[in-house]
Amino acid sequence: MVSSKFLTALSTATSYINTPVVTLSVGPDGEHHQDLFVHEALLIHRSEFFANALKPDRFKEGFQRLVSMPEDEPDVVALYVQLLYRPDLFSANTSLTKEDLESTFTALAELYAFAEKVMDATTKGSVLEIFDTLTTNHLFPVEAAQIIYHGTSEGDLARAAFVQSFVRSGQEHSLDKIRDNGHADLFRDLAFALIKRHEKLPSDGPIARPRKFGGSFGGSSTHPLSKFHLSDSE
Repeated sequence: MVSSKFLTALSTATSYINTPVVTLSVGPDGEHHQDLFVHEALLIHRSEFFANALKPDRFKEGFQRLVSMPEDEPDVVALYVQLLYRPDLFSANTSLTKEDLESTFTALAELYAFAEKVMDATTKGSVLEIFDTLTTNHLFPVEAAQIIYHGTSEGDLARAAFVQSFVRSGQEHSLDKIRDNGHADLFRDLAFALIKRHEKLPSDGPIARPRKFGGSFGGSSTHPLSKFHLSDSE
C-alpha cells in the first residue's frame, strides 16, 4: 500500500513540474553568460522577488517568462537553482581540507547574499544551519563575511553568525586588517561584540569558555533563524 506521505510528496512535486518553465538569463552578454531553466512554481513558492517579477499582469517578465539578471554570477544562481530542486544538496560534512572549507564558505556566502537579494527566507535559513555546523570546529573566514556584509543590511542574521563565531574563536588579531580593508559595518559589529564580551568577564579568575550557538545541521527543534541576534553576540 502506498503511504499517504509519499502521495503528498508526489503531489507537491507534480504541482511544480506541471508549471511553465522560466528562463533566468544570468550574467553579462558574452562568454560568462548562462541561461538557466526553472519551473515557475518553484521560483514563486520560494522567492518574493520572482513571485512579483513573474506576475503576467504587471511585468513583461511574467508574459515572456524570462528574467534578465545581468549583474549576477551564473555559478551562484546555478547553485541556487540546484538547491530549489535538491534542498539536501549540501551535507554537513565537516572533515574538509582548508581549501575546500574556504571555497565552501565562499560559495555559501555568495548563495546567502543572492537569497537575500531575491527575498528567499527558506534558503537563507538553510545556509545559516550549515554555517552553524561548520563553525562548530572551523573558523568563519573573514573573506566570506565580507561577501555577506556587502550583500546584506544591518541586523542580518548571517552577520550575527559570523560575529559570534569570530568572538568565540578569539580572532581579535584580525581586527586591524578588517578595520583597514573590511566593510565598515563588519568592524563596528565586531568591536561592539568584543566590548560586550569583555564587560561580562570577571575581573579575576579564569575566562569562561564562550558558549556555542545553535545545534547541528538539520537537528534544531526551533526555527533556524531564531538563534542569531546581533544585539546578543557573545
